[in-house]
Amino acid sequence: MELIFSGLVLLFIYAMLNFIPLGYWIATKAAGVPVSIFYFLGMRMRRTKIEKIVHPLITAHKAELNLDIMTLEAHYLAGGNVEQVVNTMIAAREAGKSLSFEAVASMDLGGGTNLAIKLVSAKGCK
Repeated sequence: MELIFSGLVLLFIYAMLNFIPLGYWIATKAAGVPVSIFYFLGMRMRRTKIEKIVHPLITAHKAELNLDIMTLEAHYLAGGNVEQVVNTMIAAREAGKSLSFEAVASMDLGGGTNLAIKLVSAKGCK
């Protein structure tokens, strides 16, 4: 009986460790990005590919862009390319342009290939 109970406990622990994305949570904590482990659980339940959100989130945080994980996940779930949007915002900032996330995201969702080139060279960017 004890062996069965021990096996069930080990099976439960194994399942939880595979379900809870501890590696991504540790990566965000190490980068100084405030994200709850429970938010990662929600992302897993929504079947969001966490790596498509976490890496651009950390990049945006290091570039001092004020983006949160909910905004990036919403863009991803809408079919957008989060990494391309973040990289475009960073390129625009380096070029001295000021672009909002909403503007870049709408261009991305509108079929913007070469999004960085279009937006950084666009007129009207301040």
